[in-house]
Amino acid sequence: MEDKIKVAGEIAAHTYPLSEKSLCRLAAILEPRKLLKNELFLKEGDVARSMGVVEQGMVRQFYRKKNLEITEHFTYEGHLFVCLESFIRQIPGQFYVEALEPTLIYEIPYGPFHELMQQDPEILRVYCTILESSLIISQHKADARILLSNVIGVWSSNTLRSSGGLLRFMWLLFWG
Repeated sequence: MEDKIKVAGEIAAHTYPLSEKSLCRLAAILEPRKLLKNELFLKEGDVARSMGVVEQGMVRQFYRKKNLEITEHFTYEGHLFVCLESFIRQIPGQFYVEALEPTLIYEIPYGPFHELMQQDPEILRVYCTILESSLIISQHKADARILLSNVIGVWSSNTLRSSGGLLRFMWLLFWG
């Protein structure tokens, strides 16, 4: 339980300060899971039944488009990941979550977490902060794509093919 309290404390440190009681309640629903390098936590078509906190290691979230893997996000130790639409709506998602190295995550399961939110306003505030942070990150990514499209928009696809690898990488990253 001590490890779970530590992880619950990390969640609170990144979201909303929790009382000792709320911290213990959150810790009680956390489920540890070890992933091997290249093991999938989630794949396209799965329903995201939990959010994850990376305790050790690193994961990447990606989707496939035209036989390419488009990386959306990396999550490292002490941070949370979620395939947001699938988790919120409990529907099949388009994302994969893959361990890039041996990884220990703590899952925050959908059902128990939502029950806890109904009982504990502090836990509800944690969830609101997670949603707000996800929205801000999405906005930053959208802004970066717009900025990059304005820079690249004047170049033809031939210019992209003959340009440096970094520019081609950025093109694939944002428009893959």
